[in-house]
Amino acid sequence: MFGALFLVLPAGVLAGLALGYLAYIAAHHAVHHWRIAPGHLLYGLKIRHAMHHRGDEVNFGVITTAWDRVFGTYRPLAAVRTAQ
Repeated sequence: MFGALFLVLPAGVLAGLALGYLAYIAAHHAVHHWRIAPGHLLYGLKIRHAMHHRGDEVNFGVITTAWDRVFGTYRPLAAVRTAQ
């Protein structure tokens, strides 16, 4: 995909897209596979996204809540804490 984009996008734009995608993949891997302690920068992301894997049709996003908010699938962490 990046090879095809190289034909139509300037190298700087393509490099920015590639670096952004690599950052997303790294965060996604960390949220799924690392042991993240409470208080860590990624802890909130991990807990919020874990709701999605419990079977709830919410919080599909890993590093941002933007698309979940657009499509109405966002559920804040406060909703989890009060339900427990």
